[in-house]
Amino acid sequence: MYKNEDFIKELLKCVRCGKCRAVCPEINLEEFQEESSPRGRIRMAYGLITKKIPPTQILIDKIYSCFYCGICQITCPSGVMTSDLILKTREYLYDLGLSPNKVNNLLETIIKTKNIYGLDQEDRLDWAFDVEDIIENKINKKADIGLFIGCTASYKGSLAIQPESIVKILDHLNIDFTLLGEKEMCCGNPYFLGGGAINDKIREIVLGNIENFAKLKIKKLITACPGCYRIIKTIYPIIYGKELPFEVYHVTQYFDDLINKNVLKLKKSIDLKLTYQDPCELARHCGIFEQPRNIFEKIPGLKFFELTPNKDNAVCCGGGGLVKLTFPDIVDKQLKVKFNQISECNDKLDGIITACPSCQDNLQYGNTLLKENLKVIDICDLILRAIK
Repeated sequence: MYKNEDFIKELLKCVRCGKCRAVCPEINLEEFQEESSPRGRIRMAYGLITKKIPPTQILIDKIYSCFYCGICQITCPSGVMTSDLILKTREYLYDLGLSPNKVNNLLETIIKTKNIYGLDQEDRLDWAFDVEDIIENKINKKADIGLFIGCTASYKGSLAIQPESIVKILDHLNIDFTLLGEKEMCCGNPYFLGGGAINDKIREIVLGNIENFAKLKIKKLITACPGCYRIIKTIYPIIYGKELPFEVYHVTQYFDDLINKNVLKLKKSIDLKLTYQDPCELARHCGIFEQPRNIFEKIPGLKFFELTPNKDNAVCCGGGGLVKLTFPDIVDKQLKVKFNQISECNDKLDGIITACPSCQDNLQYGNTLLKENLKVIDICDLILRAIK
């Protein structure tokens, strides 16, 4: 894909106006180095693809230090698909064998073990220790609703509250659902973020996920991970070669719809002052801004405060783009920016709501790093509290 003329034309659409430079989170962390800006990356990518400049270590580092937050892409007056071009450039570097070793290892791990951690697939249900009785008859059973848990929430114990809450809410509402358990495989998002191209090996994983759910005759697939949602919604149909046999929803869309239909009723008062982190892949990349906020409005007693800026212009927490894997020191710097923004929102704030396991994980890490005591509350957990 990166070798075709369309890629070159897209790179040349950049008029170097600098609007992306003004909003990019990383350039503000790197003392305004041009190569850390989106337009700098675009110029380097063009030089690399046309063989006018060599693949230096600085170039490789800067291509892989992008958060993939997408704020440059929505800001560009020329409509350059900046974030997507970064991924295509990573693909080029990966094919040349020049991507960082940690990225190479991750992509190999995904292909080999079907998850990002290299753990046994049999351990994918370790998150469910508190809801074993609910899901024991749900695994690989036919149902209208399918749950895609994702690698991060499946394997990271500190995030188990997210899928647990979803299961408890559905059980409370007597909504039948199914999940794949150990048959669920990585959605592929980290693979593509790392520069992996569509090939037979990743196609086998993608088609396996699609076909396993199709066999269960699901009508709707629900996921709480914005990365899983984006990839399944946009990339899976391309690999599948046709429309998916089910609709794909992020959990905020699904629960917002149930609230609007008066199926899900939020009656218990939540006496907290909270703000919300717009996940980059959910908000800017997928356009889901209002559904989480609609849910907050329906929770009695909740006092909600917007971060400034928010929605389209929300500040990335630093947890995306695989930067935590490749350049964790940059993530540490971005977390300081994020926590400063949160502290400026309201001096009596109790915590922040997330709708993304990666954001939740990174903000929880930020508490330790910065010696803060910010409550980081998953939106599904918040919903569950409001219906108990």
